[in-house]
Amino acid sequence: MMIAKEERKLPEGWKWVRLGEVCEINPKRDFNTRNENTPTTFIPMQAIDEQKGVISRSEIKPYSEVKKGYTFFRENDVLFAKITPCMQNGKHAVARNLIDKIGFGSTEFHVIRPTNKVISDWIHAFIRQPSVLKEAMAYFTGAVGQQRVPASFLENLQIPLPPLPEQKRITAILKEQMATVEKAKAAAEAQLEAAKALPAAYLREVFPQDKGKKLPEGWKWVRLGEICEFIRGVSFSASEVSTVPGDELVCILRAGNIKYELDFEDDLIWVSREKIRPEQFLRLGDIVISMSSGSANVVGKSAQVMKTVNASVGAFCGIIRPKIKEQANYIALWLRSPFFIQWRDNQARGANIQNLRLSQFENLQIPLPPLPEQKRITAILKEQMAEAEKLRKSLEEQLETINKLPAALLQKAFSGEL
Repeated sequence: MMIAKEERKLPEGWKWVRLGEVCEINPKRDFNTRNENTPTTFIPMQAIDEQKGVISRSEIKPYSEVKKGYTFFRENDVLFAKITPCMQNGKHAVARNLIDKIGFGSTEFHVIRPTNKVISDWIHAFIRQPSVLKEAMAYFTGAVGQQRVPASFLENLQIPLPPLPEQKRITAILKEQMATVEKAKAAAEAQLEAAKALPAAYLREVFPQDKGKKLPEGWKWVRLGEICEFIRGVSFSASEVSTVPGDELVCILRAGNIKYELDFEDDLIWVSREKIRPEQFLRLGDIVISMSSGSANVVGKSAQVMKTVNASVGAFCGIIRPKIKEQANYIALWLRSPFFIQWRDNQARGANIQNLRLSQFENLQIPLPPLPEQKRITAILKEQMAEAEKLRKSLEEQLETINKLPAALLQKAFSGEL
């Protein structure tokens, strides 16, 4: 196996080499003995921070526990996770701060030991490029789920090699730039978390929580069953489902389609109109709610029907239909409040998958103000929630841009553009 050189011109003084020419791949253990009780650095796979490519939490074990059956390495060796999905996820790091300059770790590491022609940071930065990791996947061996990158991939991997001073200069710049990216990422993530918390904060301010406390004048506690109807979702078999629309078919929304708004674009299915009872067709103002946490969905997640649609919901969802249409917006917002979420968490049942029953909603107490006050509250909240959603999307886009920066910086570094 020989991985072809990239067809691009390198800066003057650089050259293409095989990694095996400038590094030892999985070198043999080169020391004889060590006291059995001597503290020794041990690096399990989970100790590698896949986002930063560093050893985040090494362990210390007696030499007697690690001397057999584990991978040996030395200070400044590069550890390359060979097994899927650790390899693609970026679990690769330089072994540093090892006790007595030696360590042991997972058997799923390849060890790359640089010679005097190349520095560890140069190798580490190069192999963490998404393009290199994607290329490595083409050389996987073994059964699905236990596939590994062979040592021969690393031995024949073509890398650009500048003079040592240039390697040190570029990697120093890279470290500084990557640290700046990490700071920007942390700041954006913090802002995003704050933005995600805004809707709950707005809802908490408006809706009374404690039924024992006196409500504002004109408000009253009512059971949800007094002001809403509850309709079960449609049951059908896999053979009755179509993945393409048709004239006599009806769109079925499932829990995955319940987002900030109902999603009528992704992962839709259709069933025959004959399978659906008249009351199961969605109406304007209806509230669609998930009744199960299966398939990584959140039980109790809800969204309102805001347009006329030819649709219904699947068996793991339900429809909450306000008896007075003008109250629908208020009820829909309350079903997103922290107080409803607290009730949901207390009521949901199941070990691995949490479930609710529509009958549980009958006696759920909701604070209900006069209709003019409901309209005033929903108008304010909808504006606040829309702004919060706009901010969330903007910050997610910003974070996505930041997450692309490391790959772009690495590409520039190994093209000689830094």
